[in-house]
Amino acid sequence: MNTHKRFTYANVVATLALVFAMSGGAIAANHYLITSTKQISPKVIKKLKGKRGPAGKQGPAGPAGPQGKEGPVGKEGLAGKDGKDGAAGEPGTARAYAYISKTGEVSHAKGIAQANVALAGGSLYCIHGLPFTPENVIAAATFPESNDLVASGNLGAQGVCPAGTQVSVATYNTSGSVVRGDVEVLIN
Repeated sequence: MNTHKRFTYANVVATLALVFAMSGGAIAANHYLITSTKQISPKVIKKLKGKRGPAGKQGPAGPAGPQGKEGPVGKEGLAGKDGKDGAAGEPGTARAYAYISKTGEVSHAKGIAQANVALAGGSLYCIHGLPFTPENVIAAATFPESNDLVASGNLGAQGVCPAGTQVSVATYNTSGSVVRGDVEVLIN
């Protein structure tokens, strides 16, 4: 029997295949074959994720940072159409106003004094002796026990107001019943 080994084409190819097979494992160990989680089944990814562990202790506070620059000075008021800040408006045009309680007491007033208010009828406030001729009146009810109170202001005497009444204010509830309540009156 011939024990002398020969190099044949088959022997060379088999030897090269063995070398490539052995080195291929080393190459695969150094390189990733999967480059995206899209290549892995979602079921497998879900199994790879574990439950979140308990939160650790909070670390010490870091040092304070440097103080920032001072910001720009803000503008006063809103700009008008020309882009310039507007001047303060003139005082309101109310010539007289007052808060009148259901007992006829006057407070928070300008141009209306206690002597200018008379109670008449079930729910009338008669205002007289104003140093100007009223042009319009606005009245609002402020009855604390009920939110359905309405106030109506009129120029001149209304109902049983005495002669010389310049403004009359009536209060009633939304069902039309006469109810005396606190009012706020604004007269121009």
